[in-house]
Amino acid sequence: MRLAPIDVGDVAAAVAAAVALAALAISWWNAASAGGSRRAAEASAKHAARAAQAADVSAEAARRTARADETMARLAQEEADRYVVPWRIEHDQGSRYRLVHDDDTGTALDVSVEGECVHGESREALGPRETMTFRFVPTMGGSRDVIIRWRRPSDDDGELRAHATQPPAPR
Repeated sequence: MRLAPIDVGDVAAAVAAAVALAALAISWWNAASAGGSRRAAEASAKHAARAAQAADVSAEAARRTARADETMARLAQEEADRYVVPWRIEHDQGSRYRLVHDDDTGTALDVSVEGECVHGESREALGPRETMTFRFVPTMGGSRDVIIRWRRPSDDDGELRAHATQPPAPR
């Protein structure tokens, strides 16, 4: 059996058909991959949009919290500014002085009088208008400061307040 001679045009057509078939296969593969990539890109874009929205909500919550903190600090400062120290020192006799709880609103707790030249006492509680005595004996070059320490029943932290003053001159 004898084969017919191969025509160069037939070879070229066969090569062109093979290239076209390969291009079709590659095109199909790219299209399938692109569809998956497109879906992944769309899903990623949705996640990014949700993350951006969550970040915006979080930032707004942080701004509201900061404003609330500022408001609370301002109100606490206003309350502290309104607070009048409830103490008055009066000279009694000689080196003896009286600490007067000059407040009508409530009892002071853990009251003490301290200082370099102070010989005082402490009281567990001192009601409105009650007094306690202490001795003040100034020394040459000594500090004339009298430090009064106390806490209010409403002071939840238990920390003592302090007020420094100087006693009046003896009469």
